[in-house]
This record gives sequence, C-alpha cells and structure tokens, in this order.
Amino acid sequence: MQPGAVHHIVISYIKDALVQARVSFPGYQPFSLVNATDSHGRLTFSVQIPHAITLRDGHATGSVVVSAIAGPSRPLTHVSAVVRAHTIAHITVSTLRDTLVQATVTFPYRPVASGSPAPARPRSAIRVYGLTDTQGRLPIAVPVPADANVVKGRTVASITVSTVLNTYQAQTARIVHISDMVVGIDAGPIVRCTQQQTIRVAYQPYTPLRIVLAFPSHRLPAYLQRSLIVRTDKHGAVVVRVRLTYVTTLSPVDIRVRAFDIRAHANRTEGTSISVRLPQACSVTASIHRR
Repeated sequence: MQPGAVHHIVISYIKDALVQARVSFPGYQPFSLVNATDSHGRLTFSVQIPHAITLRDGHATGSVVVSAIAGPSRPLTHVSAVVRAHTIAHITVSTLRDTLVQATVTFPYRPVASGSPAPARPRSAIRVYGLTDTQGRLPIAVPVPADANVVKGRTVASITVSTVLNTYQAQTARIVHISDMVVGIDAGPIVRCTQQQTIRVAYQPYTPLRIVLAFPSHRLPAYLQRSLIVRTDKHGAVVVRVRLTYVTTLSPVDIRVRAFDIRAHANRTEGTSISVRLPQACSVTASIHRR
C-alpha cells in the first residue's frame, strides 16, 4: 500500500463481539480502534497510512494486532451527566481498568403537546466503544440530538457501560507493507485461449517506467520477457492492458510483472506475479498484443 492509502481491516468472528485493533506505524504513536461485530459477526476498520511516513529504499512496514472477546453481556455501571444542548457532549466514565467496553448513551425526548400528531419513532441509542485506561476511565464524545428535552439550555445524558464475559477470545496479527510503488495485475476470463490482463502501477506523477512481463518457457529453463515503456499520469497512476494468447504449454502459467523507474540515477523497482490455470485446450503465450 502507498502512503496516504486507506487500509481496510476486515474481521469475521462471533456476533456482538468486542474487537480492538492496535495499529502501529514507524515514527507515529500507536493507537487503538474499538468496535463490535454486527449480527453476522462482521466488522471493518479503515486506517489511513500516514502521508509523511518515512520510507527506506521506498519501503516501510506497519503492524496491526486484532484482539476480540465474545460472550454474554455484563453490565458495569450506569451514570447520568448534565450536558449543554445542541453540542457535542464530552463525558468521562469510570469503571474497570484496561477493559473493552460499550457505552450506551440515551437522552430524554421533548414531550409532545396535547393534540399534536404522534411523534416519529425515537432514534436508536448512541453506542460508543472503547478501551478504558489504567485508571478505568473512558472519555466519550456524542452529539446531543436536536429533539432532546432541553431545560434552560441543558439536558441529561444517561450512560450505561457494559462489557462481555470473556467466554471466547481470539487474537491475530498482520504486517502492513508500505511502498511508494505498487504494482498489481488483474486477469480477465479466458475466451478461445485468449485473455486480457490489466496491469496497474501507482508511483510518482509523470514518471517514465519500463514494465516487463515474464512468461515461463517449456523449451528453456528460463523466462521469456516482453517490455513496455509507459509514463504515469498526474496522479502517479498508469494502466496497461495486454492481450495474451495461450498455445501448447503446461498449466498453470506463472506470469511475472515488474515495473522499473527508468529515470537517470533512479534505482526503484517493484513486481508481482499471478498464476493462471488454463483450460485443457490452451497453454502458454505465443503472442502478446498491447491494447
């Protein structure tokens, strides 16, 4: 992934589990994201790679550690707080230390005048998830609803804090690979032994690149190569589509793609590969046509 890109952390676990993702990038303070899985046990966190992350030879690595607990709900505490109307309410609750919790916040609604139409169904309670600190504190910020019952410019927020019994638990870790050059290849369907493949490169704007495609040779212990010269656009992106025709070889076919920065004194390259399983009637590339 490139600096500035959004990294999606996709989680599949037990429904209503509390999940914490601890994210770390070199040169930046580690941080945590906390939420709960939905009724299907799914949850996605989105993390932006820092734009100014320090790269060494065009690369850096971050880490993501995901921890999850699931089980019956366990109430911890209930508090009320007087807050100003029509603002973001900042409230700190105290409970067990170093605990994943859910804070459910509700507000009283404005009473309906006699003879008025029935009010709309109230919105759901606001749920905030977090990890308490070593003192058991959790600061939360919630918007005060416009239709909350207000007296002298203030209303009352009711906060119920709960966790889950640690009946089930899981943890996993992943490395986030960061690069200023990203090369990808997408393979289309094979029709009559012909396949369109799309090569995508993300790098620096207006940069000349050489893209090399390598195909295995069933006659020689080496790879056959084809080279294309391209240039990235103002966004640093370039897309190349090639049409491959497969004839007489073994399946699957290992196709390698590598991009080179061909500016003077540049020493930057990245690559990727794809394995293509051929229909019985087809095999390796006899020809390549740039579209």
